[in-house]
Amino acid sequence: MVKDCYANHAIASIKMGCYQERDSLVAWTARNHPELDNFINDLSMKGALKYKKTMELYVGRGGE
Repeated sequence: MVKDCYANHAIASIKMGCYQERDSLVAWTARNHPELDNFINDLSMKGALKYKKTMELYVGRGGE
């Protein structure tokens, strides 16, 4: 789960499951919020804000 990989919105550990979660997060974002797509590769402040917004939406999605 995302919460197992991230603590306080920072990477806490790297596990194989985290890569699967990352892929799920990226796919979900592309499908549901295309305006936030490519956040994973954007290392600018804009990318950081997109990442923060994406995490808020993904965690709060209600088990979709």
